[in-house]
Amino acid sequence: MDEAYINLINAIILQAFKDYRWSAMRLRRDPTDFEAQKLIHDIETFCRSEWLTMLTEVDGEYLLGKIKEYT
Repeated sequence: MDEAYINLINAIILQAFKDYRWSAMRLRRDPTDFEAQKLIHDIETFCRSEWLTMLTEVDGEYLLGKIKEYT
């Protein structure tokens, strides 16, 4: 697999991790924050999607568990 492709996949997953943490922090301050709720929902959907399985062999549920572990 091309190194640039691997770097892109890693960047996508890292951004999902950062966005999830940001959203979780916002929800702790304001549980009604619609933008944060939507972003978390979108990231959870991404982690369970076929698209993720096309990008990487990492199990999406495992990845989601790790993201939640560090938030």
